[in-house]
Amino acid sequence: SRSHTLRSAIGRYVSVLRGDNTFTGGAHPNGFTNTILWDRDAKKRVSIRPFFKESADNGPTMTALAKLVRAAVHARKKELDRPVEDDPEKDTWLKDIEASLLKLGPIALAPSSESNRSSGLTFHFSPYAVGPYAEGPLTAFVPWTAFKDHLSPEGTSLFGGRRPDDDAANVD
Repeated sequence: SRSHTLRSAIGRYVSVLRGDNTFTGGAHPNGFTNTILWDRDAKKRVSIRPFFKESADNGPTMTALAKLVRAAVHARKKELDRPVEDDPEKDTWLKDIEASLLKLGPIALAPSSESNRSSGLTFHFSPYAVGPYAEGPLTAFVPWTAFKDHLSPEGTSLFGGRRPDDDAANVD
């Protein structure tokens, strides 16, 4: 089965979570989360690459984002009382979060306290992606202020404000 859930609508951009679930007779069903960023003006799916000054694999932006995502996943796992290593950079469950846009995890624009702005990025991980299946899915948030030095002019105009208090409770 497939589901689509609106994550945010910020200016011309719409972030959607897509969930795919299958059951093939094993111990549990398999779930996979992905994201779609839709540009209403262009009427097509787009990437977040234009929001950054550069986005080369292992470049300054992707290296910074990978470190921020690992730290955010680590903090969220601790908040949920899930086992974690002391250092997120050494946690084996987080080793697949790499300095590449396609290896950071499914990305969505997070809602903001400011109209038509995003408070940052949420990264949506399926079961098994950053922990054992029993832990279920996990969403990690990185505020825009943590990566603001890497934003392009378009990105700078898109981000602002803070994450609404009720947003964190609605994403895992």
